[in-house]
Amino acid sequence: MSAHSRGRPSRSTAGGGVTEAYWHNLDLFLALTGAATATSRLRLAAGLCLLTERDPIIVAKETATLDHLCGGRLIFGVGAGWNKEELANHGTDFHTRWELLRERTAAVRTIWTHEQPECHGNFVDFGPDSFAPEADPTTAPTHRRWRERTQGDRALS
Repeated sequence: MSAHSRGRPSRSTAGGGVTEAYWHNLDLFLALTGAATATSRLRLAAGLCLLTERDPIIVAKETATLDHLCGGRLIFGVGAGWNKEELANHGTDFHTRWELLRERTAAVRTIWTHEQPECHGNFVDFGPDSFAPEADPTTAPTHRRWRERTQGDRALS
């Protein structure tokens, strides 16, 4: 399941081959919440959340809430995005998206794992503050369940 917010990608970005399923998709977290209520055993996967198009504080709260509701079955994947027009619609510069993704990934992890999280970077700046729901350390989607999708040599640390 992916989280593209934009409709049909332009030809300048897509390069052809993009199917209707790409631009006809449900909201990632609402769809996963629906799946969480329909099953108690299946793992729920956010195959790709475009964290470069979302607020990291809200994403941390949404994922902690979803992981709590599904009993720790969330697999959370993130990506930087490839569609220049879609990224621009969210105020993201295509050329700095990897640095933005690294900072937002660190911010979400910090919110999940610290009682008074704070982050101060080039793109993310908040705290210290408290957030609820707090992630349960035994079920929070941390390193063992966090999947980072990368492109080429752009590995995240």
